[in-house]
Amino acid sequence: MKTITIRLFSALMLCLQVNTFSQPATSSIREQALHMIIQPDLQLMKIENTLSLDLKEKTKTFSFLINKNAQISKIVWKDKNLKFQLLPDFDLTKYVNDSDSALDQEYEQAGEVTISFNKSFQKGQIEVFYSLTASDSVDKAAFSREYKAYEVNGFIGKEGIFLSPSYFWYPTIPDELSHFDLTVTLQKA
Repeated sequence: MKTITIRLFSALMLCLQVNTFSQPATSSIREQALHMIIQPDLQLMKIENTLSLDLKEKTKTFSFLINKNAQISKIVWKDKNLKFQLLPDFDLTKYVNDSDSALDQEYEQAGEVTISFNKSFQKGQIEVFYSLTASDSVDKAAFSREYKAYEVNGFIGKEGIFLSPSYFWYPTIPDELSHFDLTVTLQKA
């Protein structure tokens, strides 16, 4: 078993236009601390993620985007499990104004998680525990300047690991930059 730690500062969904968002963000994921346990033989990752949130106003609900196939086991705040809902189909106009079909493709893997707090929340940390498989076929990938036959968004396997931001493998709020620490543990078969 190998463990590595990586510090990343990632621009989320840079391909989106600046003017496509419906309103200024009222919520913010300031920082994420992800611990990933990757099992290449199962094309699986298990993730424990601590999100540091800093919201502009107090609220009893908070939403973010994550892969619609994520299996969320629990979300915790102050040692208490929170109620949450993962919607694989959601209203994209809540996040973007542009009705361009290219955006629909960009958000194809996304689902919306809405968390309910038992009292008003504005600033603090929550923990999200989830697992996700990444099995896009790397055999089909064929790229050139003129032609893109198949795009690999997420792959975990013996050949390697590739996780694109468009795979939504970590919590995302459009039009926000995300800073996160990533610790990866690779389990051998």
